[in-house]
Amino acid sequence: MESKKVFIVEDVALNRMMLEMELTKNGFSVVGTAINAEEALEGVKKSSPDIILLDINLVGDRDGIWLGKELNKLEVKIPFIYITAYQDNYTTEEILETNPVGFIPKPISTIQLITTINVALKLPYDTSKTVVQLSDGKKILNIPLDEILYLQSEGNYINIYTENNHFLIRNKLGDILEKFPKDTMMRIHQRTAVSISKKFILSGSDLKIKNQNLTISDSYYEEVYTRFKSV
Repeated sequence: MESKKVFIVEDVALNRMMLEMELTKNGFSVVGTAINAEEALEGVKKSSPDIILLDINLVGDRDGIWLGKELNKLEVKIPFIYITAYQDNYTTEEILETNPVGFIPKPISTIQLITTINVALKLPYDTSKTVVQLSDGKKILNIPLDEILYLQSEGNYINIYTENNHFLIRNKLGDILEKFPKDTMMRIHQRTAVSISKKFILSGSDLKIKNQNLTISDSYYEEVYTRFKSV
């Protein structure tokens, strides 16, 4: 069986050498290492690893959290595991917002290292789907973009309607829409935005989908009509 490829991002030489040694001993192939975020991003693009070990504290202006966000933007998503010391001041929310598949605190034990990697590699990680991360500061939702039908605000909350579910999150519609990739959602009302990839039926001043009628306001009607008139 072909060895799984690992890329290591760690700025402490002793830690980096230990990781390389233990991974190699346990059948993994280390395809690259880096000591800062910018170098790591380029190295990952060239080596296409199966998984990345990513220290949060790195030399330079960019840290591991920044790199995690950049990795999420790659066309081919690569799972990564954070490594960090107990005394780091990062909150759980900051870490989770970048969607890692694991977290290993320092000092690292070999058993924990290998177990965490093996478990992470067996988790479903669909690289064909774009996942939108929506947060209100207390909870984080990871929702596949192609499952989202429309968003509708209700007071200080946003209703998120998908193909098979309904989620509720505390936030503003404008702030939520900034989390979506460009040109994937269209506002049809001050309170409503719809996915432009879905087959809505235009009927007068409404858009219809799954027995739901969504009102189009006058200020958005021309744009909505142009987009959905032929659907």
